[in-house]
Amino acid sequence: MEPVAVGMSVINASGVPKKIIESTIVSDVFDSLVTKYKLSSFSGFKDKYLKLCSGNLLIKTIVSPDNSVHVDEIYVPLELSGHSRIEVENGTTLDNSSRASLIVGLAGQGKSTILRKLLSNNIAKISRLPFFYELKNYGGGEIEVAISSNLSSQGIEFSPGGLKKIFNDSNVRLFLDAFDECPSNHKAALYAEIDKLVRKYNCNIICTTRPDTELDALVGVDVYRVEFLKERQIQSIIHKTCNDKDKAEELCNALDRSEFHKDSDSVLRSPILVVLFCTSYNLGISIPESLSQFYKNIFDTVFLKHDNLKGGVSRSRHWNDDRSIYRNVFDYFCFISQRKSLASFSFSELAGLISDTLSYLSKEPSSADVIATELIQITNLLIKDGYDEYKFIHKSIQEFYCASFLATGLDTEKKKEFYKKCSEELAFYSIFSNTLLFMKEIDSFDYLAFYIAPAVSKMLDLDMKMIGDAFVVGQNLIEEYTGSIVYIVNYEEGFDKRGGATISAEMFPAKVSHVVRNTFLHKLFLTASEFLQGKYPSVLTMKSISVQSKNLGDGLYEMDLKAICPFLEITSTDIENSLMLSLGVLYRREYNLAIEHINNRVTQVTRQGYLDFGLER
Repeated sequence: MEPVAVGMSVINASGVPKKIIESTIVSDVFDSLVTKYKLSSFSGFKDKYLKLCSGNLLIKTIVSPDNSVHVDEIYVPLELSGHSRIEVENGTTLDNSSRASLIVGLAGQGKSTILRKLLSNNIAKISRLPFFYELKNYGGGEIEVAISSNLSSQGIEFSPGGLKKIFNDSNVRLFLDAFDECPSNHKAALYAEIDKLVRKYNCNIICTTRPDTELDALVGVDVYRVEFLKERQIQSIIHKTCNDKDKAEELCNALDRSEFHKDSDSVLRSPILVVLFCTSYNLGISIPESLSQFYKNIFDTVFLKHDNLKGGVSRSRHWNDDRSIYRNVFDYFCFISQRKSLASFSFSELAGLISDTLSYLSKEPSSADVIATELIQITNLLIKDGYDEYKFIHKSIQEFYCASFLATGLDTEKKKEFYKKCSEELAFYSIFSNTLLFMKEIDSFDYLAFYIAPAVSKMLDLDMKMIGDAFVVGQNLIEEYTGSIVYIVNYEEGFDKRGGATISAEMFPAKVSHVVRNTFLHKLFLTASEFLQGKYPSVLTMKSISVQSKNLGDGLYEMDLKAICPFLEITSTDIENSLMLSLGVLYRREYNLAIEHINNRVTQVTRQGYLDFGLER
């Protein structure tokens, strides 16, 4: 294979490192840890470890679905906001005050790419010995066992006990990718394991996730949010994506002329959308005016691309060129795979899902293998990634076409059930959170009528009436709020090496208790807690809180908002105001719009009479 150039170094496309990388990565930290933990006694540890590190820096993209490219080749510096704004560029390693960092971003914002760039920078600087683990592979149990098994599959035999020992070294860094891609039935266990990693070990941890996941409750981590793209970043991605400089300039000029891209209102807010724009517009398709229209075009785009690359010849397919059948199959397949929290699968699993899809569509399920192969070969929206692993080129593809099925393929009662479950079960909502963003556009009336209106009305006891200026939150909601928001204090007394007394005292930001399962309440309470401006407690006050709180162990103590108010000098007026502000930010406008649309629909149906289908006797 031809080597892929990466800055000053060169690696093979197979992921095997050249000597120039070996001389970089094998530094004092690496060698000292190898010696300290007797890793050199492992058969071929150094070579296998270096190959694993290099392999984790290779990724497949929409532009190059058949070949892996090094992250440094395609990466454009992206920004994170947290305690301060950080641009992740060459040399950035995200070393900060806390041992653990959480990178939070929406679909396609580049979380996994940022993590791999940080891994690349870490390897280049050799600040710590890195371990990289994709959380989609977690299947329950101790995470040390899961990582050990994953390393073993790469030829590196690390026992779980050995990992526990090495994770206690501050010169080790653990990169955990995509908490949101963990199977839903294992997320609670995975949260507990990551919480254990943060509390128990001395290693540095960086984890990526979507918003609104169980990791919101983690204590003692620095949270960084991926910022939307700026104009300079969009143009850089276009130039990186297009090999032809003239074509890149043409794309940039096309954006300048489009309503699709107007400064802060640009739809191209994330890297995945810019790459998809380059792919779509390259084929002469007009620039869409909404995010959903953008994704809707992708399926036809990839059909056209596949044929155009072959010179437009007539191709033999199971259903000839009837794209609507392939699209119906793809929509339902995306729904059931997302329903099962599957983003990757073996070919037999893929064919099984396609078989279920064909049965649902009254097609012959025995064709599943053929249809699965055709979807892979024609669309490139499903790609092979490993010996027998297939996955979506990006999770947002699965989520949009899942939304497409839910919007158009469900009868009214089933759709109501879906929306109700999303509103009342936070765990179920977390599976479909990004899909709901698409449904807000493509299923707008039902989204308001079956999701927003009933959920907010029930939460606020409104009986489907609008939220007026005189509205005040009820006492029952206030009681639930003050009992559901919890604060955690770290308070420990001890002695230093000379026998002098030491005190460690810190209060962490408010969290929503895990007992709150309702999606709308969880969001309302979490946002409201961010508006509370209590007085930060003194060390003496934190000692008092610890005495009267629930002991969580490891010097951590938990107290709910109702009990902690006197310590933080938070008044009942502060509590009510925080809820009203949260309600205004999250729900008031959208709920009132929903009620307005529902009432108008009822009025127009009655007034116009077009939908009166009563039979004459």
